[in-house]
Amino acid sequence: MDIHRDGNFIEAGVWFVIVALVFLKRRRSSAIVRSVLLLLAVTLAVFGGSDIVEAHTGAWWKPWWLFVWKAICVAVLLFGFMKYFRLSKAERGKKQEGINVAAK
Repeated sequence: MDIHRDGNFIEAGVWFVIVALVFLKRRRSSAIVRSVLLLLAVTLAVFGGSDIVEAHTGAWWKPWWLFVWKAICVAVLLFGFMKYFRLSKAERGKKQEGINVAAK
């Protein structure tokens, strides 16, 4: 049993489960949020793929391109989650505004 290799395979599995959850969330979201969730799901799947490669290489920084792969994924995930939370907040505000207008 190789804990590093097996741990990376487990981590990849966790990312793929999260991808499935994001796709489920995507089905119940507005069109603009769905596009951001698609970006996040694809990026999470690609990031999970990098863990599979890492399981075979033994380190996230070797070879150099694996580090770049992971860094790009993290940057896209940060951008995507910021965009998602901004859009979600705006949608909640619109719904709340609609409730306040209907109550008047």
